[in-house]
Amino acid sequence: MKTETCLPKRAEFYRRQPENHILVQNNKDDVLIRATHDNFSDQRKAAFIRELAAEGFIPDHYQWFSDPDASNYLGIRWVVDSSWLQINNQIARKGEMLCGRALMVAAVLWVILVALVLMSVG
Repeated sequence: MKTETCLPKRAEFYRRQPENHILVQNNKDDVLIRATHDNFSDQRKAAFIRELAAEGFIPDHYQWFSDPDASNYLGIRWVVDSSWLQINNQIARKGEMLCGRALMVAAVLWVILVALVLMSVG
């Protein structure tokens, strides 16, 4: 008797080597993998797909996946798309404030250095 497993509809991953944010979506007939960068080789894609299947994020039959060129025929689509990635507004504001402060400090230091050069010349 075949048992139904409960696969997550959506799972997000972050890889450091190479740096990439990845979204895996299980649809009824296929699996969509969205990556923010196109920095995975075909062998790395195949290994990642096998790992997803082994960990239970996509159907089990992908554990023996080996040919990334035939991925569209096997029900896996690998897309480079960063539109799904959302940056936390609070973190973005903190980054903007930090950059603004750094620019202000640099401007004040530049004015002081110019004033010192003008005083030493005169």
